[in-house]
Amino acid sequence: MFAEITSSVSPEERLAYARFVSESPAACYFQEPDWPDYAPKAGRTDYLHCTVRDDTGALRLYGLLRRTRLAGGLWIGAFRRGPVTATPDDLTETLPPLLTAIRKEGCLTLTMNPRWEDDEADRATARLDALGIGVASEDRQTLHDHTGLVDVRRTPDELSKSFSPNHRRQVKQAHKKGYLVTDDPGPDPGPTLSRFLGVLEDRRNFSLAGAPSGPGQIAHAQAKGGIVAGVWRNGERIGLFTGLRDANRILFMAGGWQDPDAAFPRSPLILDYLVSRTAGGALPGVDFVDVGGLSPEDAPDEETSRDRVKMRVSPRRVRLVQVHEIDLRPALAGAVRNARPLLRKLRR
Repeated sequence: MFAEITSSVSPEERLAYARFVSESPAACYFQEPDWPDYAPKAGRTDYLHCTVRDDTGALRLYGLLRRTRLAGGLWIGAFRRGPVTATPDDLTETLPPLLTAIRKEGCLTLTMNPRWEDDEADRATARLDALGIGVASEDRQTLHDHTGLVDVRRTPDELSKSFSPNHRRQVKQAHKKGYLVTDDPGPDPGPTLSRFLGVLEDRRNFSLAGAPSGPGQIAHAQAKGGIVAGVWRNGERIGLFTGLRDANRILFMAGGWQDPDAAFPRSPLILDYLVSRTAGGALPGVDFVDVGGLSPEDAPDEETSRDRVKMRVSPRRVRLVQVHEIDLRPALAGAVRNARPLLRKLRR
């Protein structure tokens, strides 16, 4: 096994890596080689392309590694929903040479959570644990480890019948009051979405650090076959949101609103639109709508109560791999860990 790390790739390599990612059941938009084109920009953060090949030259692992630079040529790294392999078992052979190469490049500590589901997530977790890559602390669990997938390979009528009566009633009442979701985002959707999201962050003390900007979300959705939609009332645009293409899924990103405090069923309207818009193969290659995270079933009631709106569209609950972490330079990594609050500010 031979590992290689580079900051840039040729167009041919980018296509090859994108194909490898797309063919894996663990594919995720965070691991697509062109994700840096859409990702939020930060002065100390950039991306590295990591590969592992076997003795025949066949690609066995691809990972897009987010690097946050520190002083002295050192850095911390994160494979968000990665790295990608063909099977969870491939992690056993491919990660050791990759970890060695990453350490030589100056990495202090590394996190990863390849996007395997359910039983395969358990297998991936076992492989990581066996390599000494343990589950990270609670404050490092920055990506959800449970979500819900609505199977949209059904007709709109079949899907509607699977929704709860409460969901259908809320959507119907909203329509009667003049609320409408359409594929018309209105003028200047990118800057408008950024402005709406900024209002959301200010009013709700809600952080979207790590999420693409409004223009970044719009560009990704348009380039990858995702969804850009506007929420209207009586001809006035009151909201914008995107559904990002994530392998064979559409993933709901945060909606931006003219007035985040306005009282109307925004989440039911958005989920209903995403499901109806993709039902029955209406969006080629999309099999599921990802509701954007759920709490574990054994979570406290105050956490699971927040999932009630999402559960009304009858998603299948899915377990994902938790964020795992390994210190590649333990002594220095410990010092950095104590300074993480500052590092988070530097990433923004």
